[in-house]
Amino acid sequence: MTYSKYTRHIILTLTGIMFLISGFAKLFPISSFEFQLVLKGFASWLTAPWLSRFLIGTELFLGFSLLTQQKYYVWFTRAAIMLLTIFSIYLVLDIIYNGGDKNCGCFGEVIRMSSPAALLKNILSIIILVPLVTRRNSSGRVCMVLPAVGSAFITLLLILVIVPVKKYNSPVKSISPQAIAIEIPNTKVKTVTDRFIHPDTLHNRTRQEPQPAHSVFSRFTSFSTGNINLDEGKKVVALLSLDCEHCLKAAQILHESQKADKAFPIFALFLGEQSQVADFMKQSGLSCPYMILDAQDFFPLLTKSPPRVCVLWNGNVIRNIESEEFEPIQLPKKWPIN
Repeated sequence: MTYSKYTRHIILTLTGIMFLISGFAKLFPISSFEFQLVLKGFASWLTAPWLSRFLIGTELFLGFSLLTQQKYYVWFTRAAIMLLTIFSIYLVLDIIYNGGDKNCGCFGEVIRMSSPAALLKNILSIIILVPLVTRRNSSGRVCMVLPAVGSAFITLLLILVIVPVKKYNSPVKSISPQAIAIEIPNTKVKTVTDRFIHPDTLHNRTRQEPQPAHSVFSRFTSFSTGNINLDEGKKVVALLSLDCEHCLKAAQILHESQKADKAFPIFALFLGEQSQVADFMKQSGLSCPYMILDAQDFFPLLTKSPPRVCVLWNGNVIRNIESEEFEPIQLPKKWPIN
């Protein structure tokens, strides 16, 4: 199968535009793409900033080359097929190990797409591109190498300048995403009646106050109402992104808990801008001390997509809820009474 010159030009142009859109979309924000790489197990917090910029730089370089260097289309088409194949392998692994029903990150947060849909797109693109590389075209084999390498290097350098690498602050101590019930041996500690009964301990209506511990949230102290020690006493720590609809729903549920118990001690760790806070609070009804984190502090505290809500008692996690499917029944309506 061969294409006419006009058809070939259209295919190369559309493919180039697709790579450009994909690359630029991952930049807004790049931290979300980095989080996806770590969340799906393809990078660590140390390597994600570098891998993300390398992949984005490769996409942008190929996109510009397919649009402007069509004289050497065979070589750039081969590179495009290779990159699409690598992305397809990534998508297959995501489907196998993670279900692939969440946003794959192929177009960042700008265009949300599931892994099966993105895989189908890649397969169709490869099928369309293959006829372009079946013919021999050695023109410019030598003379195009150095300019191509130089262009690729400049593209990557520009990305590093425009979006500098920022180090992620991984927690010293990790918290299991599974909710845990505190079971303290019989020691001389205070015992209280518990109105909130953990599903795993329905048979036991008493719980002993745990000894103080250090949680991953202990370093966050500067809240909107002043300095607060999250590891002291009873606290609900909510990690919420200010532009996430699932986080807004979680905040509305937290507000319902506030109405049920006026003393419900909620403390929010927001991802976003100060200008977004008032609107988020208004839409959710939530009113609580808050602190705004940057992506380098926020994302390493997650093991799934936000929101995340932790119920702490003296720094001990007695419940951890981390899922987009956040339900009211998962939260206690009342705290233990002293």
